[in-house]
Amino acid sequence: MKLPLLHDFFEGLEARIGAIANLQNPSAAERENLWSVAVDTYRAAILAGHQAGQVIKDLAAGLWQRVPALGKSKPAIFRQLYRKIGRIAESGSLADKRREASKKKRAPLLSKEDRAALIQEADLVCGGFVDFAWQNILQKKLLSEPLLKRYSAPKNRRPRCPKAIRCQVAPEIAALKKHHDRPHWYSNNVVPSTRDWSNVYAQDIFEIDDKTLDVLCRITVEEKGEEVEKEIRCQFLPLIDVKSGKILDFVLIGEAAYNTISIRTLITRVCKKYGLPDCFSFERGLFKNAKLLGNNAKNRAFAEVENFATRIGISIHHALPGRARTKIVETVFRLLDRKMYGWPGYIGNDEMHQKYERARDNGLLTYAELSAHLVEAVEDYNNTPSESIVKGGYLTPNEVWQNCRRKNERGEIVPASKLSPEFEFLLAEHCAEVTVREYGVKTSIGRAVFQFHSAELVDFTTGLIGQKVKVWFDPGNPDTAVVTDLKEEKFFAVTRVPNAPARAATPAEFQMFADASAPYRTHMRQVRQHYSDLKATYIPPFRTTVADVTARVKAQARSEAKAESKQQFAARQTRPVESREDRQSRLAAHRAAIDVFEQDNQHLFV
Repeated sequence: MKLPLLHDFFEGLEARIGAIANLQNPSAAERENLWSVAVDTYRAAILAGHQAGQVIKDLAAGLWQRVPALGKSKPAIFRQLYRKIGRIAESGSLADKRREASKKKRAPLLSKEDRAALIQEADLVCGGFVDFAWQNILQKKLLSEPLLKRYSAPKNRRPRCPKAIRCQVAPEIAALKKHHDRPHWYSNNVVPSTRDWSNVYAQDIFEIDDKTLDVLCRITVEEKGEEVEKEIRCQFLPLIDVKSGKILDFVLIGEAAYNTISIRTLITRVCKKYGLPDCFSFERGLFKNAKLLGNNAKNRAFAEVENFATRIGISIHHALPGRARTKIVETVFRLLDRKMYGWPGYIGNDEMHQKYERARDNGLLTYAELSAHLVEAVEDYNNTPSESIVKGGYLTPNEVWQNCRRKNERGEIVPASKLSPEFEFLLAEHCAEVTVREYGVKTSIGRAVFQFHSAELVDFTTGLIGQKVKVWFDPGNPDTAVVTDLKEEKFFAVTRVPNAPARAATPAEFQMFADASAPYRTHMRQVRQHYSDLKATYIPPFRTTVADVTARVKAQARSEAKAESKQQFAARQTRPVESREDRQSRLAAHRAAIDVFEQDNQHLFV
């Protein structure tokens, strides 16, 4: 007897497979029905006389081809089918009742109130730690009654949040934690995306940022009149071209913090050498608020702000809050860090594990030696190729700087704009509005105080004392400055007044300060002379006194007596003046008369 074909028994199985809505993810009921039909097909083929092993292999191959979601592989489906056939033979049922048994152990879905309580406790109280928040809400009994009954707090250990509960709230807690710690994280509403650099060319954007070097060095400083040696991590400020990543120049500051004067000096030096860019890219904070840079401490509109860039028609772009690391200079820092491995004093960016003493084993570089090492590292970086979507391929920064330039319609490279010498002051000098005082003008940049004075500025004839003026000076070389009125019609050359030493001044310092004080002494001499002239011709007004009748009569009598005595004195003054001879003759006659009287009356004196 010829056996029927095995595929003839698969018609019912094919019909069941066709009834499944989603073959990539069938439901639990559809899976059970499909396994049940597969077992029935197996039993029908066995009753028809087919071999059991061949039937199971063909069924597993068909199920793997049509419904791969039933198992991870064809052997896995074969093993499941084999077990289900055995379960039918033993218990007469295909279901193993594991699903019903596990329903009592599965964590329930959190309600809206329970979810909000757990998220609030995690983000606002526990710093984003889910286990601590779970412990607190169990102790405070902030969950619903079924959850508190199901998850009671253990007495001998700290409770941990169940994995099924954690999976429901962990993504939301992490997202809200960022907003709680950094409220401006989502304030810019900018979706993270890849930027298109095809329309950016070399010299379009200059970028600058600071980095605390991962290398300790030795510097010499003066403390209490003595020179002492200190170990410090210097501040490294490079100015780069964004398109090429080329480090155009840098400044190394041997202090724990950088200052705006160094930044302005670096910008001036680079722009004089390479020309002006179309835009400067800075971070926020000091770069936006400092007088020498952004000059926008009050967050005014860009059109209302005057700074070194706006005076020459260059825009300034500041990084968005929370997006400071998107600057190209941060990538340059990472590439440059790799060239510092093995330098004496290298400590890396993790001082907690890379101990301070270990970095001192090979000795430390001096400030001059570190500066020389950086010059070599920067030159090596500018000539080392790297892959970058900003550069447009595997190129060196110098190659991109030379070749990727903006061109005109004829294909010629557009040369960079450069300020002529007579207009360089617009870039290099800082302008501040100040009030003229008797000591001159004074302004400050951070902790640095700049005071300027000249005899012409404080002269009374100019009429500038008490008036608002503009003072222009180079922060990197502030020995001289120019003072103009607000309309920039009058110009006065002024010199800086040096700071007086607090103690132990040398004779040279005394002489320098005396020379600087000469215009002030001249001004004070003019002030004293002018005051004397005014005081000599000034008669202050008086008010009349009011007295009673008796006092007035007495005062009148006193005045009359005084006037009479003055007349008598004047009369005596009009008598002729007796000569010396006449006076001697008068005195001789007077003595002779006395002698005659004594002789005539001698008996009276016995």
